[in-house]
Amino acid sequence: MNDISSVESNITVLTPSTDLLISVADFKIKNRVSGTAEDDLIELYIRLSQKIIEEYTGRSIFETIYVQSQRIFPGERENFEIVLKRAGSVNGVPVIKCMVDGELTTISTSEYSIAGYLKLPPVIYLKPNKTWPICDGVAGGIQITFTCGESEPENIDPMLVQAVTWMASHCYQHRVPVNVGGGVVNEVPFSLKMLLNLLKVYWV
Repeated sequence: MNDISSVESNITVLTPSTDLLISVADFKIKNRVSGTAEDDLIELYIRLSQKIIEEYTGRSIFETIYVQSQRIFPGERENFEIVLKRAGSVNGVPVIKCMVDGELTTISTSEYSIAGYLKLPPVIYLKPNKTWPICDGVAGGIQITFTCGESEPENIDPMLVQAVTWMASHCYQHRVPVNVGGGVVNEVPFSLKMLLNLLKVYWV
């Protein structure tokens, strides 16, 4: 993904979600699977599909805690805005810490806010007459902790549910990235790619 700003940043998962977007039971009904012998494999494919789709679209499906780290704060070129590298419903105000004189200091939330909890991608902006502190400029010297994703399954975009269902079904039915039959190689269905492209958040 391309970051919207020139400020390089990295994102890691602090507390991952353990939820399944579709249950193993629902998957088996949709795919006409009987018995329990492959339940663990089906769950693996569902989790794998959720991860793939989150990475491809840049969206967080279920509520997950992330830490985004960067070396410097954005400047005038970026309108002093920090662009979060996970899209979705951001819950609460992110916590920002920065390294100043060798100490990791927490910036007061009175200094900044987040532009719309459903903005894609989410943006942290300075409040009027506020400035970002001068930090040490070391790698990972700025750490932004935020929670992104839905806590209630019914609020999740139905397109995401369908995309995970299609991807998991494809993985289960073919067990390989492509389907080879009659001398013809078929990739992941175009309908799934089209759906994923609609969901994708672009950092441009």
